[in-house]
Amino acid sequence: MLTINYKDPRPIYEQVRDALKAQATHVMNMFVSTHNYAEMVGQYTTIQPALSISVEGCMEKGMDVAWGGAKYNSYGCTATGLSTVADSITAIKYMCFDKKLCTPRQMYDAVMANWEGYEDLRQQVIAEVPHYGNGDMYADMELKYVNDLYYDICSTMYSTRAKVYKAGLYGASDHIRQGRITWGTPNGRKMPDPIADGSSPSQGCDQNGPTGIMYSAEIYDQSHYIDGVALNIRMHPSVVSNDEGVAKLIDVTRTYFENGGLEVQYNIVDTATLKKAQEHPEDYKDLVVWKRSVELAKAAYGVARKLPREEAFALGDQIRRSAVSIPSNIAEGYGRIGSKEYARFLSIVRGSAYELETQL
Repeated sequence: MLTINYKDPRPIYEQVRDALKAQATHVMNMFVSTHNYAEMVGQYTTIQPALSISVEGCMEKGMDVAWGGAKYNSYGCTATGLSTVADSITAIKYMCFDKKLCTPRQMYDAVMANWEGYEDLRQQVIAEVPHYGNGDMYADMELKYVNDLYYDICSTMYSTRAKVYKAGLYGASDHIRQGRITWGTPNGRKMPDPIADGSSPSQGCDQNGPTGIMYSAEIYDQSHYIDGVALNIRMHPSVVSNDEGVAKLIDVTRTYFENGGLEVQYNIVDTATLKKAQEHPEDYKDLVVWKRSVELAKAAYGVARKLPREEAFALGDQIRRSAVSIPSNIAEGYGRIGSKEYARFLSIVRGSAYELETQL
């Protein structure tokens, strides 16, 4: 917990940053130490002779890939939700110190209550505080600070197998699961709402279109994140409904990459299409929500096939049943009439997902 030192000549907000840095360093040290320990155990329990044969360097050194036999050893992690962190410290700075619209204690109490009973303050934070992803330097500089902090901490990490610990900014759909277990945050987000995905702005906070998002994303050096970057931007199909729109999108994308951008993914779909997919899921199998569940089921079946013989029947059957239940109930729930029926099937999906997570 932050203890304010009033004898410190610096602005109090700088002490908030110091507290964030201390916590982030502590968590990353625990994470990497655990990862290193797991790798050490794996050198004895999960050697990979078949893989080592196909990886350059292992045969030449006579060393398994688990022991660092590869010519090029990769090591690192990825972070998601850093926009949530940045928007949160922006909210603290704006509300408590710059504008003095609430006290630090009021902000603390609201967050500790997961914003329950503090809806007026929450809506004020959401409506008034600048957010990353709009080309606003007030918010974007906090994102730069958070991302640079993450990179600087990663730069001090290493293992016996690799001396460079790569930082990444992507997370696939992990931001949804993380949101379920991450308490409310000062930017107005409640648990179990998702945290921000990858390097994208917090959900619903980008109000100035793709150019605003890209302008903000150029605030930090993306070349630092050699483990990957994922910037997701949703667009209405009308944007690319004609040749002029396609040409403009190409120009915007080219400019983004020329200014240091490394990756961008466009999700071109409108709200009406998503609602129709709820009614007729069989006609919308190309949507991400459908694909993700099917990919998960396929991956789980692959895991089940690799189980030891003594586990292949009992545990393997449970894994397959849980995995196939997820896309099946999503489809059936979408096909039902009424939101209550839909919610009931989503509840089954959630149970199957937790069951599968336990089994894996």
